[in-house]
Amino acid sequence: MDKLLEIIPGTQEERLHNVGKVKDIEEHKIKIEKEFIGKPRICAELCKNIIHIRRKNNLNENLDEFNFRLEKYLTVLVNNYDLRWLISICDTIADHGQPQQKPLAMMIANFVNMIKIADTILDITKDSRVDTNKIHDYKPQPLWDGVITFDIYYGDLIKNTTRRLNNIVINDQIISTIWNKMKERLSKTDNALTNLQKIHKKRDFLK
Repeated sequence: MDKLLEIIPGTQEERLHNVGKVKDIEEHKIKIEKEFIGKPRICAELCKNIIHIRRKNNLNENLDEFNFRLEKYLTVLVNNYDLRWLISICDTIADHGQPQQKPLAMMIANFVNMIKIADTILDITKDSRVDTNKIHDYKPQPLWDGVITFDIYYGDLIKNTTRRLNNIVINDQIISTIWNKMKERLSKTDNALTNLQKIHKKRDFLK
């Protein structure tokens, strides 16, 4: 059996979540591996490649390994990674990928990161609940420099953005596979986009 497909042993109590940067690279890799207890080993090993790449440690060797592993184990990786690590893959490609892949990876990472920023703003507000008085017969309002708010009932900005991204990434198997998994995971979470979609008349932002 492929050793990289073996399940990382350990209990859920031992599993770590959202490990931040650790100064010592070896300690960082040990902690990252604990994020993937119960998942195939390739998930941790690709993340270790990303750690080395970010720190420019044995950069070329780790880039070669990252690209090889990403292509070989793509299905396993996208089915086991959460959005955090799917974004990290895209960031790595945006920094070090092939010229035709870089803008594609950057676009889909930015799409998800803008939702993260929106949710961060909501998280630091006093009351982030939707004001039902405001959404009744809501009309777009001026924001800044000619830009107006999104038409929460009939606006096509998000749908058109998704469609454009679909059309742009479709010819790259790796980026397209990651993007499709991102959309799937986003649609199942409670975030600024899916909450807005509940109000919208068509509710098909991520198709």
